Amino acid sequence: AAVTLTARLAQGEATTITDVASLTINAASTGTTASVGALALDNADTTSLTFVGADTAYALSTGAITLSEKVSTISVSSSTASGTVTTGSMVNADSLTSVTLTAVNANVTTGTIGKTTESDGDANGLETITISASGGATATLGEIWGDSTDTSSANGGETTATMTLTSDTSSTVVLGKVAMD
Repeated sequence: AAVTLTARLAQGEATTITDVASLTINAASTGTTASVGALALDNADTTSLTFVGADTAYALSTGAITLSEKVSTISVSSSTASGTVTTGSMVNADSLTSVTLTAVNANVTTGTIGKTTESDGDANGLETITISASGGATATLGEIWGDSTDTSSANGGETTATMTLTSDTSSTVVLGKVAMD
């Protein structure tokens, strides 16, 4: 099932979403910043995670993202000046294959993706990172851990990912640490 959660206020409480394959979180408010506290997904079902900034001038943010073992795609986008989007860290990125950030007129920022201290939770299957920024916006990818296990080509090799980064002259793309060792 596909579900869209529309945040209309700043919520500090944790939110749990289960039995959903594709989750979209957006902001729809004409009068306030919207947020979701810690976000717990469904380790068995959630494969797609999308964040869409408000079409008004208010920000959207989330706390830490957990139970994300099956998430294969993450997309974060903005479209309206000062309708920024900020996501919390997502420690478990085992199934992640694609990250897409699109900042148009307002900044988008992700927290750390993947575990930083051990191989469980790394985005070992990461194939593509696509980041674009325009209209004076900044798109920032926090640290991303694609592989922290040193493997030889005889054992399947290392994680490799194609990165596509684009911005117009008034915008910026920022990469945190990208670990693909």
